Amino acid sequence: MPMQRRSFLTLAAASGAGATFLGLAPQARALSTLQVDVSRPVRPVSQVGSGTLYGLALPDRPPVDLLLPLKLNTLRQPPPNHDHFPNGETEHVGDVLDIAGNAIEAGADITVDMADTFSGFPYNWAGWDDWLGRVDRMIADLRARPDITNVTAWEIWNEPDWTWSGSAGSFNDGWARTYQRLRAGDATTPIMGPSYSYWNADMMRGFLTAAQASGTVPEVISWHELRGWQGVDSNIRAYRALEQELGIGPLPISINEYAATDEIDVPSTVNHYIAQFEREGVRDAERAFWFEAGTLNGLLHNNQPTASYWMYQWYAEQTGDIVSVTPTQYNDAVAAYDADQRVVSVVFAGEAGDNTIQVTGLNDFGSAVTGTLEYTPGSGRTTVVNAPTRISTQTYPVSNGTASVLVNDEDHLGAYRLVLTPA
Repeated sequence: MPMQRRSFLTLAAASGAGATFLGLAPQARALSTLQVDVSRPVRPVSQVGSGTLYGLALPDRPPVDLLLPLKLNTLRQPPPNHDHFPNGETEHVGDVLDIAGNAIEAGADITVDMADTFSGFPYNWAGWDDWLGRVDRMIADLRARPDITNVTAWEIWNEPDWTWSGSAGSFNDGWARTYQRLRAGDATTPIMGPSYSYWNADMMRGFLTAAQASGTVPEVISWHELRGWQGVDSNIRAYRALEQELGIGPLPISINEYAATDEIDVPSTVNHYIAQFEREGVRDAERAFWFEAGTLNGLLHNNQPTASYWMYQWYAEQTGDIVSVTPTQYNDAVAAYDADQRVVSVVFAGEAGDNTIQVTGLNDFGSAVTGTLEYTPGSGRTTVVNAPTRISTQTYPVSNGTASVLVNDEDHLGAYRLVLTPA
C-alpha cells in the first residue's frame, strides 16, 4: 500500500499487531476495581489530549459548530502557502492562514509544522537557500495577519530521525541554524522540537546536548507516541530524568502525534493515551493523521460524529481539576472533580466483563450520590454515532466518603462516562 503521511516505523509496527499491540483486555476478565480519588487534584482541567494534526482542512471543513463542543486545545497545522499534499489529497489543505479563523472561534491554539512547507514525504529538500527563504516567508506571512493571535509554537521539523535529508548535513546542526534564523525574524514565539517519530533517550540526549552548546534549546520539547499506549507515562518520566541529568527545564512537553493506525479510532485506546498525558503533565497532545484531512483525525465522518467524538466531548465537558486515578491492568480513566459544582466526571475504558469504579474523597456529598453511566461503542472511523447511550441513572450509597459503581459487561473497545452528583 502507498506510504501514508506519518512514520514508516509505526506502520511497520502496526501491520501485524492486532489486539496485542493495542493492549486491549481479553474477552473474559475477573472483576477489577478502578480507583478515583477526588481529594487528590493533579492539575486544572485543560483538555490537553484534545488536539489534532491536519484536523482542520479548509475554512468549512469541518464546520465550526462541530469543533465547539470539543474545546480543542491545540491544532498542529502546515505553514502558510505550503507545497504539501498529505495522504492523497489533491488540493492544498490545512494552511494555517485558511483555518485560523475557525481555530480562534473554537478556542484552540495552533502550532506550525514548518517542514510541511515541502512536497513529498519524506520531504523534497531543495537546499539551504530554499529552506531559509521559506522560513523567512512563513514569518512574514503570519506577521501580515495580525488577526492570528493563537500560534503558540514554530515546529522546525517533523520526524527528523528519518525525514531529514542527508544532503542538509546533520540534523542537530540544521536545527541550530534554523532556530537562529527564526529568532532573527521572530523573537518571541516559542520554538518546538525535535519531534522525533518515537521516544529514544539517546537521540534526545544527543539533540539536547548539541542544543545546549549552540544556545538553541527549544522552548517546547516534542516527540511522537505511535507505538501503543503502554509505556507512554514511563517515556515522559524518562524525559524528565534526562532534563535533570542535563540541567535543563523543566520544559513544556508536546506529544504532537499519538495513537497508531489501529488505535486512533478505538475510544478505549485513545482514552489510555489521554489519561497518561493528564497524569504526567504534558502541555498538549495531537491525534495522529493517518487518513483524511479535515475530519479531526477520524472523530467525524462526512461531517457527522463517530463513536470517538463522544468520548472527546465527555472529556471537554469536564470542569474543575483533573484528579488522581489508579488504573487497573486494562481500565484507565480521565477523572475530574468540580468542587464548586460538586460534580465528578470519570471517562474510563479498557476492561472487559464486570468491573467496579470506586470513587473516594466524597465526604462533602452526603450519604448517597446519583450516578449516571453512559457508553459509546468502538465502532470505527466510518460509522456515524448520533449520540452516546445512557445505560443507567441510579443512587449509590456513600460510606466513609467512598462510592462504588458496578459496570456490568464492560466493552473493552468502547468508552464510558460516569457522572456523580450528591443525591
